[in-house]
Amino acid sequence: MNQNIPNFELWQKAHQLLMAVYRLVNIFPSQRRHSIGSELKHSANGALAKIACSKFSLAHDKILETLSNLEVAKGLRLAKNTNFQILSREYQKLAEEIRG
Repeated sequence: MNQNIPNFELWQKAHQLLMAVYRLVNIFPSQRRHSIGSELKHSANGALAKIACSKFSLAHDKILETLSNLEVAKGLRLAKNTNFQILSREYQKLAEEIRG
């Protein structure tokens, strides 16, 4: 990607968080990787795509969906709480930036 994307800085942040989501899902047990892991990756990908298209209201909705999926995965104890706390905090910051 290049800086011709509108709101490139927001896109970069969302992309970094997406990569962190993928790394997190990779440590889930295999049976969970294909259920909640898929939902988590789908919502995080959706947020990135909506930012790239400058559809911020929809991006915000996808971020909230991602946060919800993170809470479900945290409740299932699929990784250390610290991983979920960091990702949740960063997605909340991104949501605040989008809402302006």
